[in-house]
Amino acid sequence: MSDTEGAIDDTSSASLAHSHFSVSSLPRRHRFEEWRESISCIFEVEASSDVRQDNFKASVDGHLLDGVMLAQNSSRQQTWHRSSQRIAADGMDHYMVQLFSSGNMATDQGPTGGVAPKDGLVVFDLSRKAKSAANNFINVSLILPREMVAPFLQAPDDQHLRYLSSEEPLVRLLHNQIATLPSIAPDMTTAQAIEVVPHVGGLLRVSWPIRP
Repeated sequence: MSDTEGAIDDTSSASLAHSHFSVSSLPRRHRFEEWRESISCIFEVEASSDVRQDNFKASVDGHLLDGVMLAQNSSRQQTWHRSSQRIAADGMDHYMVQLFSSGNMATDQGPTGGVAPKDGLVVFDLSRKAKSAANNFINVSLILPREMVAPFLQAPDDQHLRYLSSEEPLVRLLHNQIATLPSIAPDMTTAQAIEVVPHVGGLLRVSWPIRP
């Protein structure tokens, strides 16, 4: 075996890139500000003074799967804003698909609006401005490059803040698959992620509504 082949094997068997952030070890008076700073790379968040001061909790556990970011998040009631300034600063051209295993979110934007359906999914186009609110929650976010999904949609620019209903069997299947990923990601290798991601993307494409 050549040195190059050995390097490829070592890389493919490596664990996924992982990050974890939690405010639980910080003084209570600093927790919300630290959370707001940590999440400001994607969203600007606000919360009432009661929420900030009443034992505020928040955490993010993330894994990188071959260019797709998987994150399990938990926090208290707050509002979320993705402004034009934030979009210009980070330049993200991605879709984000979220499921809420606890709590939910609501928005008055998008083609559906209102409160996200129980056991359904929420689609964000991160190249678009967004405003939403969430109560105390635990959710899973899957952030995918636009080119992974957009070429298969008839209306790729009309999917922002769309709700996918669990009444659709393929949406339920996708929901279950995304919900399972956080529990298995710590044990996956980069080679396994390379195999898995196309299957997740394929299921997303067939369960995603292709018309606005």
